[in-house]
Amino acid sequence: ASDTDEAHAYDVECSGVGYCNEDGQCECREGVFEGPACEKLACPTSLDGTICSGHGQCVTSGWAASHWDGRNLLRPHVEYPHWDAEKISGCLCDRGFSGFNCSRVDCPRGDVPETRGQKNEIVRLECGASKGTFTLTYKGSITEPIPYD
Repeated sequence: ASDTDEAHAYDVECSGVGYCNEDGQCECREGVFEGPACEKLACPTSLDGTICSGHGQCVTSGWAASHWDGRNLLRPHVEYPHWDAEKISGCLCDRGFSGFNCSRVDCPRGDVPETRGQKNEIVRLECGASKGTFTLTYKGSITEPIPYD
């Protein structure tokens, strides 16, 4: 970086992470960068080249900031308007998978049964509506619509 908002030299062939072939097209470092000028960080793949190992969705940081699923993306109503919002991609893993490329199968999780002195948690919800339905979301699971009364 040489100055604020000036992290890279302006006119670098294939963004310095690929080479220009005889047809004038960039050939990017495979599996790492993509785009006509190799200007985008590609989504991680499995060893056979499958994006997100076939167990997730490739999303940009800009997309991830503006979406919420209550499980992986936990901060609703966030904006990421910066220059790299559509330049950096990552995997949003399906339920049951994790890791940078969604290749890790999640093991079951839960409380240690030997813990003593526990009580079941009770959550009380009060609905102040006069008509319609509502849903509840917990760890990415959403209920069917529940009538207000």
